[in-house]
Amino acid sequence: MSFRNNTRNNYLLRCLLSCQTGGLAMFGVTLHATAGRPQYRYYQCHGKDCVSRDRQHRCPQRRVKADELEAAVWGHVEGLLNAPSTLLEQFETFARQADTQKINERAEEKKGEAQLRRLEREEQRLLAAYQAEIIDLAELKERRNQIASRRQALTTQLEQLTRLHSQQRAAQEVWTDLKAFCERVRGRLADATLAEKQQLLQLLIERVIVGEDTLEIRQVIPLRRLQPEGLVPTPPSGPAAGSGTGQAVPQEGEERLRSDGVRPA
Repeated sequence: MSFRNNTRNNYLLRCLLSCQTGGLAMFGVTLHATAGRPQYRYYQCHGKDCVSRDRQHRCPQRRVKADELEAAVWGHVEGLLNAPSTLLEQFETFARQADTQKINERAEEKKGEAQLRRLEREEQRLLAAYQAEIIDLAELKERRNQIASRRQALTTQLEQLTRLHSQQRAAQEVWTDLKAFCERVRGRLADATLAEKQQLLQLLIERVIVGEDTLEIRQVIPLRRLQPEGLVPTPPSGPAAGSGTGQAVPQEGEERLRSDGVRPA
């Protein structure tokens, strides 16, 4: 139990796994080899520790062999990068849906702008009625508050449409860079180090949910310019992209195209 006997172990899927049964993150455990037993690596749910997690019952889900789980997840990502046509099909499906939505969104945007103009005219008429002593001050305040609430709701709706348009444009622009990224790393996947594999998985995977007999991989596409060099590029610090294989964790404020939709990361 001494700290000097504690050996640090690296796990390919660290910070990516969640237990479907317990609902908590999963962590790696390594049992060192003995005279009659080889080394054994597995992932288990944090819910198995009732004391530290303040739970009445341990998570019943079994431990998962690390080698099998890592091979399944890495094989999935490697297959996507080696065959970007699969990603292209998913992306084009999203793009078609976005194009269909654009027509309705433009109509909604024009309708909202027209309603804002009507509210402006209505407020001007209220002021004219008050100056002509047709309505009193109390009625003027009440009706102006109603107009302000409707204006705020319309403004919020228009801002949401504007954000959605921006996300759709970013998704359209990223596809060319994504194909180039797949082609660039394809020949290096077989020789990638553990650190490079970890960076690539953390860049392209949102969460891996492990069930008793199921495995759900929620993938993401980073909506930013990818650098021209390196297996897993670092975010560019300026207009000109540099090279390197540093940490590829998306910066705060960056947006990512998720498998379940488009929204801020």
